[in-house]
Amino acid sequence: MPESEKPRFGNHRHRRYAHRRGCFRLGRRRRLNLAKAPKRHRSNRRSGTQEKLRSNRKIDIVTAAHPFVDPAEASSPHQVKVVLDARGRALYFSRAAIPYPRDPSKIKYLRHQGIYGFRRDALLQFVKWKQGPLERAESLEQLRALENGVNVHVLLTKHGSPGVDTPADADALEQKLARAQGRTRRR
Repeated sequence: MPESEKPRFGNHRHRRYAHRRGCFRLGRRRRLNLAKAPKRHRSNRRSGTQEKLRSNRKIDIVTAAHPFVDPAEASSPHQVKVVLDARGRALYFSRAAIPYPRDPSKIKYLRHQGIYGFRRDALLQFVKWKQGPLERAESLEQLRALENGVNVHVLLTKHGSPGVDTPADADALEQKLARAQGRTRRR
């Protein structure tokens, strides 16, 4: 397969491939089986994702989003935003602040968390599709699904994990973890 036709998954270094038994290959040799993972490694988002796929056969892809703690962060192109319809389906994902803040005090921006649950057939079809103009413009792989008419259901969570999209984000998270580790050692 030519390099231009291979699926790209955002800025991730390694592509993720789903296995029909729930295994995910991360990089070349590491493998994670979500079904066998200890409970402490399973998050409510994954179980909510699995439950949503099981309960509604019309949903092909499930992802998660949460409200921004600081609405000013919605202006960052490194934070992906999503807007939903009344049924919780994604209408659009963007690096821009969407919807446009005509009255900023009334806007509740949602940050996309970047975790997905696919039906097997949807994933197999997804990797066959070529990038469309929206995906190329925004550099967001989830737009490929929307461009091809796939229902992407968005689970809303209260909080999300910290996004690490830039070297500055990595430094900030490293400092936060160091402070937390220092607090746990003192106890």
